[in-house]
Amino acid sequence: MEDGENITQALAALTQKEFKRAVELLGEGRKPLLSKDELALTRGEIYLIGGDYESALAQFKSVADALPQSPQACAGMGKLHALKGDWPQASKEYRKAIDLGDKSPGTYLAAAKAFAKARRYADAVRTLRMVIDQDNYGYYAVRARELLKTIPEKYK
Repeated sequence: MEDGENITQALAALTQKEFKRAVELLGEGRKPLLSKDELALTRGEIYLIGGDYESALAQFKSVADALPQSPQACAGMGKLHALKGDWPQASKEYRKAIDLGDKSPGTYLAAAKAFAKARRYADAVRTLRMVIDQDNYGYYAVRARELLKTIPEKYK
């Protein structure tokens, strides 16, 4: 298989909801297009999309074990716990990702939602205000303002 062709085929497999095949295709090719850890993170995301949470967790943990300072692994685990409805654990993982340097407004917004769902309203408000400051009037700021409306008034 030509380099890059595997990515195209993996994307096609994703659109057809063939998640295991997409993961397999990412590991093929003469020259790896992704590092081992990037591949594990990508596989974790694919497993999340496919609803295979155990496999996703194994991929994210492999990166977290190899690179304990990886904000991407923590954000991935935060997403996993959020999808499972484990808001306290999701908020811890997102907080760790932010503390490790993830500055993505998407991660901040996901963290704020996890804080709110875990009833950590002061943390949610503080994080939402950071999203609004970062993104001003962009997509994430609009979503942050919407979520801020759902927080009890005494925490604002």
